[in-house]
Amino acid sequence: MTTYAIDARQYKNIPRHLEDKFAELKIGHQNCLKKYLNYFDTFNLIMAMAFYEKLSARIPEMRPDDLFHVGATSRGTQCIYATYVNIKLLELSTDTSLCSKYSTLFAPFKDSKSVIEHVSGDRSGLAFIAQIDRLFIRLT
Repeated sequence: MTTYAIDARQYKNIPRHLEDKFAELKIGHQNCLKKYLNYFDTFNLIMAMAFYEKLSARIPEMRPDDLFHVGATSRGTQCIYATYVNIKLLELSTDTSLCSKYSTLFAPFKDSKSVIEHVSGDRSGLAFIAQIDRLFIRLT
């Protein structure tokens, strides 16, 4: 991400500084990496640059419960669920400068427990929180 200046924005257009690399790979809006997207998300850009660098990848054997996609984390406080995930990620960090820099983005929430009070009490909201909590248990 650092080498190619990729961040968490959705890219409706291929970033200008990557156009020649994408052209060399024959990847573009007519040939997106995901057939159901007509833009490049962060992971698409990372994968494209990994292909460009001729890096290899493998998919480890996994059970269905071993895999969990946490998306839309760049939405910040526009989505209570993304807020919960982001605060949980900050709670994992031991880097105090990182925590102080980003924790202010999630005010008025002080921690992940304070976010739960604002999550919809419906089944899907509670199921999401439980799933994220299971994921974070596995990360620690």
